[in-house]
Amino acid sequence: ILEALGAGSAPSGKPSPAVVVADDAGGPEISIELLADKPFYKPGEALSLTVKTSTDCYLTVVSIDQRGRGTVIFPSDFEQNNYVSAGRVLRLPGGSAPYIFRLRERGQEHVTAICSPSGGSIDGIKHDFERQRFTDLGDYATFLVQAATAENLERKGQKAAGATPAPDPRAKAKQRNPRDLAGASDVRPKAETVMRTGITVEIR
Repeated sequence: ILEALGAGSAPSGKPSPAVVVADDAGGPEISIELLADKPFYKPGEALSLTVKTSTDCYLTVVSIDQRGRGTVIFPSDFEQNNYVSAGRVLRLPGGSAPYIFRLRERGQEHVTAICSPSGGSIDGIKHDFERQRFTDLGDYATFLVQAATAENLERKGQKAAGATPAPDPRAKAKQRNPRDLAGASDVRPKAETVMRTGITVEIR
């Protein structure tokens, strides 16, 4: 899943953080760092994470268990504001958080962090904290496929709605003066750079 999202393969059993850096066509360099507090865990131990980004952004952190089920662990009902400033070290859970992340079974779990400069819905994730303190995404691979499909359909619908009629072939040539078209181009808004990275957590 991480490779499909462009985050590369997840490091396993290493205390070093997973870091992804992007240079957005001459723009500012963006990086996101995700780190677990231990190289591996024993069943029943609590997981602690730190996340740091090089730019102000809206952060989403998803945990994927051994069965492939995804749960958004940040933001949550306890920490609904997911805006983080550049260079800030975010700890999950925080020092005064009323919850812990306990790792129960031996094997591997995955954590992915997503940084979006403009916010909005990430991968189609919608929160309802009146019903769920941590947003349950179900099977994460299925959720991502459905979200991508819905986004493609929405884009196609917007393109169709904004379509312009074909030009009248009877229009006079002088109405298309080349000098009037000089410098004109099919300019589209630049796609936002959404950064992702992920780590594998081993329970031994």
